[in-house]
Amino acid sequence: GDTNSNNNATLRYRKAGDSTWIQGMALTPDRRDVVFYKSIAFPNGFKNQWRGSILNLKPNTNYEVEVTFSDTDGVLGTNPVIGAISTWKETNQIPSLGNTYYVSLSGDDIANGSINNPWRTIQKAADSVNAGDTVNVRAGTYNEKVTFLRSGTPSNYITFKNYDGETAIIDPPGCNTGTLCRQSSSVAMGFIVKAKYLRIKGFNFTDSFGSMTVAEPSSDIIIENNLMTNFYGGYGVKLGSVNNYSNHQDVSRITIQNNTMEPTAEPTDQDYATINVANNEGNHVIR
Repeated sequence: GDTNSNNNATLRYRKAGDSTWIQGMALTPDRRDVVFYKSIAFPNGFKNQWRGSILNLKPNTNYEVEVTFSDTDGVLGTNPVIGAISTWKETNQIPSLGNTYYVSLSGDDIANGSINNPWRTIQKAADSVNAGDTVNVRAGTYNEKVTFLRSGTPSNYITFKNYDGETAIIDPPGCNTGTLCRQSSSVAMGFIVKAKYLRIKGFNFTDSFGSMTVAEPSSDIIIENNLMTNFYGGYGVKLGSVNNYSNHQDVSRITIQNNTMEPTAEPTDQDYATINVANNEGNHVIR
């Protein structure tokens, strides 16, 4: 009913069971009739929607959120609106309590993956692990595009990490210059994740179109303490589809923390992103 766009909205929140409301940050309305992708205009399906954030919440906690509308000449309907939300449990300390395996450039994929008989490729490890397993990748440069399809459990993550004190470099095939990376973008990717309850930690990614893609179906992935450099015209981490933006993606609850990302711009195309949030379910933590 707000045809003249003069309404207002305010936000409050509180921990469930508390008696005192906390004033939320100021909300901002989107009054645009159209939105643009490059030079193409699209009707704004969310015109007059008010938006804002609630900060400094505690994990694994229930909250109430209240939005109150005011409009001197419009139709308010239900007012105020109160909703219940829950923050999710912190995942940093979830252990990996299964077997421990190793990957080394001196290994062999027909080996058993032990420290004395390591596998040769990270892909072999990704295809072999079960819930709770840990894979330590020894020093060296791995020219692999690795796809992760095997999942852990909520209480027993699968962990892929660098071997303590050693530098494991992921340098996927098909990418040495910006132009070549753009032409081979479907090949020049480091890790592609289509799994759940997985931790990826301590790798150095370089010379790629995209260091890491979290594609559908994926949830509850922890990406931490990685170095991502020289990704040309693409991204450090992409949350959503691998090659397109057209479909809604089943990707949610991804934690990206304590990573360093340093893109390299292509001479003819400056379009790149450190973290690219494409179509997905959201509910991520980026810090």
